[in-house]
Amino acid sequence: MGTIEHVAEIERPAEVVWAVLEDPRRLPELSRSTIEVRGAPARLTSVGQTFTQVVKVVGKRFESEWEVTSFEPGRSFSIEGDVGYGVRYCLREAVDPLGPDRCRFRLCITYGLPLGILGRVAGRLGIERRAKAEAAEVVAGLKAVAEATPAA
Repeated sequence: MGTIEHVAEIERPAEVVWAVLEDPRRLPELSRSTIEVRGAPARLTSVGQTFTQVVKVVGKRFESEWEVTSFEPGRSFSIEGDVGYGVRYCLREAVDPLGPDRCRFRLCITYGLPLGILGRVAGRLGIERRAKAEAAEVVAGLKAVAEATPAA
C-alpha cells in the first residue's frame, strides 16, 4: 500500500470548506482532469452514498466509482473506489478549525497497485506520479475555491 498526504491551511471558516467538500458535483472545480461527476448527491451525508467521477488523463477517459465508507458530519469522510487497472484508492478528507476564520484541510490517500504484470503496467503508466500531482492539484483547487467563497 502506498500513501499520499497533503495538508493546507485555508483562510476561511471550516464550515465554508466543508460546504465545498460535501458536494462531490464540485470536483471539476477542484481538478482540471475531472470532466464530469455522475449520480452524485448534492451533499455527502452518510456511509453508502456513491457517485461516478470521469477524468481525462493523457487523452484517455477513465471512470471511477466511489463509495462513502466513513462519515463525520462537518469534520471528515472517506471514500473508496477503483480507478482502473486494478488500482484501489481510499481518500480521507478532514477539516480542522484553527479559529473562527481559518481551518486546516488534510487529504490522505492510500492506494494499492495490482501485483504482477498489471502492477508493472500501472507503474509504467505513471499512476503513482499522477496520483501525487492530482492530489496536490485538488488541495490547491479546494483552497482557491474556498478562499474565493464569501463566509456566511
